[in-house]
Amino acid sequence: QGGLIGQDASRGNPFSQLAVQEFRVSTSNFKAEYEQASAAIISAITRSGGNDFHGDVLFTFQNQALMARNYFATLRGELEQPKELRSQFGASLGGPVVKDKLHFFVTYEGNVQNRANVVVLGNPTADNQARFGGFEGNFGSPFREHLGFAKLSWMPAGNQTLDVSASLRTETDIRSFGGQTSFESAENVRNNVITASARHQLRLGALTNEATLQYLGSRFNPTSTNVNAVGQDYEGVIRIGGRDTSQDIRQQALTLRNDTTFANFN
Repeated sequence: QGGLIGQDASRGNPFSQLAVQEFRVSTSNFKAEYEQASAAIISAITRSGGNDFHGDVLFTFQNQALMARNYFATLRGELEQPKELRSQFGASLGGPVVKDKLHFFVTYEGNVQNRANVVVLGNPTADNQARFGGFEGNFGSPFREHLGFAKLSWMPAGNQTLDVSASLRTETDIRSFGGQTSFESAENVRNNVITASARHQLRLGALTNEATLQYLGSRFNPTSTNVNAVGQDYEGVIRIGGRDTSQDIRQQALTLRNDTTFANFN
């Protein structure tokens, strides 16, 4: 969904922010390489190292003391604010391996989120409170993401460039509970994506030829966090026990393509 592998129902970033040099949004007059595109296309150029060493550091932090209290939790009389955290951190470094010829660029980013979901009974009668009251409350929903990117750029000649790059994305997300679904019925959504690319670009006056070899490996694997408990759904009241389904969706792709562009015609 959305045309980007690994981004289906994820609260993480699809790619390292520090690795993006620039991006472009095209809404019409697409180049032939985009084939039968009918909607907007977002393309990005990744950063490369240069003849000087250069690095960046990224850090953001927000905990429950920096967030407004939940309005509906206040109406219910919940005085204790759940412990929440949203933090991103990362670093990048680029520079020369062989000056004017071979350069490198590497980056790492982490995304840590601790959120909370409220579980409440749908029909809070005295009998239901006695049976299921222990399942109510605020429960943590942690998310962890790690992003990595590495790139080598080689210029064998003034009109040629060879780029070899790889990216890694790993996620775990405890979610799918709250409301009338107990924390027992949560799932751990594991999302792993690895890509690798080798691109050779040749420039001959008004002609540019770009040959690319790409590999993609993806695994989307939501599993129950409580596999030993039988799921029980008390309709209109609460669902308890383990989750009823797991998924293990894998995809691998190898792509070889060649794009030739003429810059002008007379």
